[in-house]
Amino acid sequence: DLKAWLARYLGVHLRLCCPADWDHVWTEVFDGTDWQPLDPNCINFARRLHEGIGSWTHVLAIGSPGSGSIEGATEEVTEAYLRRAGGSDDEEKGWRQPKLDAGSD
Repeated sequence: DLKAWLARYLGVHLRLCCPADWDHVWTEVFDGTDWQPLDPNCINFARRLHEGIGSWTHVLAIGSPGSGSIEGATEEVTEAYLRRAGGSDDEEKGWRQPKLDAGSD
């Protein structure tokens, strides 16, 4: 993909964030100190979970050859994204609750 090629060409470290139970993925970039979402709108994904689009039991950041150290860039980041969303205790509890399909019992 063009984004990965360009990052590799420029020496920018990227990794992929994948929620275990949600259909969106996003990219993070290493700013020299911390991993940051490449698209700042990704921070709002947790805040949108109340819309019935799912829940997060786990969000895994996966390193790649473009991450610098694959092992160092791969980690569980659920708590980091929930903190970034800045929700109340009740909101965070709701974001963690698995959503059942309307037709399931």
